[in-house]
Amino acid sequence: MKVLLVDCNSVRTDEQKKASELAKFEDLQLCLLVPSFYVENFKRNKVEKTADLSYRITVGRLIGKHPNRAIFANNLLKEVLKKPDIICVHSDENFFLTFQVLLYKLILSPKSKFIFHTWQNILFSGETYPQANKVLHLIDDLIERFVLRFSDACVARNMEGLGIIKKKRFRGKLTYIPWGTDTGNFYRRDVGNVRLRYGLKAFVIGYIGRLVEEKGLLDLIGAVKNVKDDYTLLIIGDGPLKQDIITTAEEHGIADRLRLLDGVPFEEVPVMINCMDTFVLPSRTAMKWKEQFGRVLVEAMACEVAVIGSDSGAIPDVIGNAGLIFREGYTEDLTQKITKLMSDDALRRKLGQAGRQRVLEHFTWQRFAEKTYNLFKGL
Repeated sequence: MKVLLVDCNSVRTDEQKKASELAKFEDLQLCLLVPSFYVENFKRNKVEKTADLSYRITVGRLIGKHPNRAIFANNLLKEVLKKPDIICVHSDENFFLTFQVLLYKLILSPKSKFIFHTWQNILFSGETYPQANKVLHLIDDLIERFVLRFSDACVARNMEGLGIIKKKRFRGKLTYIPWGTDTGNFYRRDVGNVRLRYGLKAFVIGYIGRLVEEKGLLDLIGAVKNVKDDYTLLIIGDGPLKQDIITTAEEHGIADRLRLLDGVPFEEVPVMINCMDTFVLPSRTAMKWKEQFGRVLVEAMACEVAVIGSDSGAIPDVIGNAGLIFREGYTEDLTQKITKLMSDDALRRKLGQAGRQRVLEHFTWQRFAEKTYNLFKGL
């Protein structure tokens, strides 16, 4: 079975592990198509070539700065679309890239089966967009209709996405396959020296990710200002909300408890997560976005760090019974959840262990590859 996997996130070797797991199936010949660079979380990531020789990796150049509206620049698709049995694109139904690959597929390899992935957990309408973006919405809508009409299968990355695709009347095969993580990289480890280096002596309440309004970080500051016991609020990341975070912490009189670090290299993320006593993802639903997965939640759970998440989007489905959930935007509820974990060491250990087990059962690249392979076989 010949498979072409198109995945912009796989510019990084840690993301390429999903391809490595797929390539372990002996009856599968895999070609991974990635761009030369990809912008994610305000950072430009250059392609990293894997040392894994079990599959072929091909690099192309993207045109377009916005991930939704980027396409490959040259005739590379003509080369890689040489009669694969399966073409799987890890991008949404309204992305230009999904449309481009599907169009080439219909022309060059019409018998191949086509699969797209979707993160979307909000059903958009024309009213969702401001008047200035009506034309873009029309283009997105036309692309989406085309992709839904001519695709053979769709992989939803969250449970709400299943319902959204059904409402769009997609008639192909539909399945839910959650994103994975590398449990060989994210695990519990001793980071005492690192905590000392950053002056993290008190109970550490942590967050790592984009510093944007919808992540609820101002709610997090509003919640911790009412925590009576000693703590350090460790926030790692970059984004337009950075100065607001500093200002709000100063206004609440907790600036001395805030450690705000710029985004760290990916290889240091497991270490910094292990510096946290609890990890909080306080996302808030916006008009055009709600939490679609929360990958760093899974990474924290894999490190046996007790997690707290809001009830925005996919967060409750990801955490399950392995963490605490608070009502998004309700800082008093979040304060109570943080205080509960601070005062109960046994509960933190219990949730940390449960989190690791939940990741092993549902959110590894091995699980991702098994479910993806079964989808390929089914087509």
